[in-house]
Amino acid sequence: MRKQFPQFLKKLLKERQSRNERYSKRAFAKHCGVSIGQLNDYLSGRRMCTEKTAKKILANLNLPDKQAEAFQSPESWEASKAHRLSSERFEIISDPIHFAFLALTTATDFVLKPDWIAEKLKISKDKVDKILHNLKSVGLIEVVDKKVVIHHEHVITTLDVPSEALRASHKKSLSRIISQLDTVPVEKRDVCSVSVCIDPKKLPLVKKRVLKFVEKTARFLEAGEKKEVYEINVQVFPWS
Repeated sequence: MRKQFPQFLKKLLKERQSRNERYSKRAFAKHCGVSIGQLNDYLSGRRMCTEKTAKKILANLNLPDKQAEAFQSPESWEASKAHRLSSERFEIISDPIHFAFLALTTATDFVLKPDWIAEKLKISKDKVDKILHNLKSVGLIEVVDKKVVIHHEHVITTLDVPSEALRASHKKSLSRIISQLDTVPVEKRDVCSVSVCIDPKKLPLVKKRVLKFVEKTARFLEAGEKKEVYEINVQVFPWS
């Protein structure tokens, strides 16, 4: 049922437009309670709708129970929940460029062409092919009718468990930022820091707060016309 939801939305939109030829996709997005960018992603299959978002859409559209019940079962959405990658699988995609590619697939003007992707992410076409191969091999995406379908919108790894692959991923992210700090215009980036003397017992709570901040900021930035790929990095690191 999860994969059928885009067709379900298309059918609902078509029905409304047949009753009112002036009814727009933007109006439908408003009634669904999502941005036009999100709706386009779901309709095109570029991104799978999560259970939480689908239920919100169904509630906002105020559909008859019989029409909505096929998508209300938790089992229908099991694969769309946060997906935990094993250490072995994460090692295959530990280079942050894989997650930059996943984000790029939701761009308004995304096209599955190696030349376009390579230019956008400033990488080689061979690298693009490798990224596609790796993401497919770990089950995060598949290519259907020349479109990238994301199977798991939220990917998590081990938390607070030492991981060489995860450390390597963090190093690569920070190294990229350092190498581009002098070339990326200040109006296109933001870096801020503060040094404080803390109670170490609060660190577990801080980690949860940081995670919530990152997730909330990501949702805010993704609502609208998607043109560029950004990375949100937050570090909490000891001096002493």
